[in-house]
Amino acid sequence: MSVIFETPRFRVHISGQVAWLEGTESGQRVLKGQATIPVPGDALCEAAHPSLLRDIVLEFEQVRAGDPSLRTALTGNRKPTTVQILPRPIARTPQQSGPRPRTRAIWMPQPLRPPLAAKPS
Repeated sequence: MSVIFETPRFRVHISGQVAWLEGTESGQRVLKGQATIPVPGDALCEAAHPSLLRDIVLEFEQVRAGDPSLRTALTGNRKPTTVQILPRPIARTPQQSGPRPRTRAIWMPQPLRPPLAAKPS
């Protein structure tokens, strides 16, 4: 599976266990580096030693209003999310029944053909 994360200055293309780091120079994409996945989470924080990958992640989160999807894709750490299921009444599915059985009062068998006329002898 291949995933691409972009900002105006950088692009990260993740394919398999490799992240390709590209920068923009004169309107063209230039390969700046390569990183193997998973990346240690402490290498991407602001207090870590400056690196191209750290700068790309921080810029991505700044441009995308704190979106941690690039950091998650690089580190492989997914924060557990809890989903609250609201109780609601279970709706019954209307069941369709077959046609009602016919009663004798309404339905009487009819002959298939009219009776034969008696032949005069």
